[in-house]
Amino acid sequence: MQEESQAPSCQKQCPKKIVSTQCMEQLNFCNRCKKRCYKHESVQAALREVLATIENQKCSIVKTIETNINKVVMPLLHGIEGLLPGSERGKVQLLKQRLQDITDPYVDRLSNQIPGLTPSEIRICELVKNGMSSKEIASTLHLSPATVSRHREHIRRKLGLVRNGANLASYLQMQMKKDRNNAKVHVLPDQVDQAA
Repeated sequence: MQEESQAPSCQKQCPKKIVSTQCMEQLNFCNRCKKRCYKHESVQAALREVLATIENQKCSIVKTIETNINKVVMPLLHGIEGLLPGSERGKVQLLKQRLQDITDPYVDRLSNQIPGLTPSEIRICELVKNGMSSKEIASTLHLSPATVSRHREHIRRKLGLVRNGANLASYLQMQMKKDRNNAKVHVLPDQVDQAA
């Protein structure tokens, strides 16, 4: 009789032990998940700090390059330009413009926006954007005007300007203005987190 009375109590206790073990396993699993989440949050915070530091360093480098170009190189080019005959001064002007473009995001953005542009086409885009005619570009790059025209046609096709009839120079200048306006807007790392 004692065995019969103990059997039901044993059956009652066994499920409790199983439930209790399952609860402990789930609790341990939850604790491990919380620790992983905390580690991920810590890693994300560290990455935000690294990205902010990189952005600050990048801005500092750009400012240093701009200062060196404006304070050291441009005065030298201005002096050289005064010594050259009129026909050669255009090349110095082009060199000055190219140096200013080093810190301009336009070329990088154009290359990324249309990866199919060749280096020659990018050079021609720069000159067109600066208001040069096909004849002037041909003279500057030592190409025939027909070659420049062909490059311009390829650029227009790659930019999708063939069908809508948009002017290439106007389009490129408009893109430059957009780049300058976008460059003035800086997003702080905390704003990126809130947006995500």
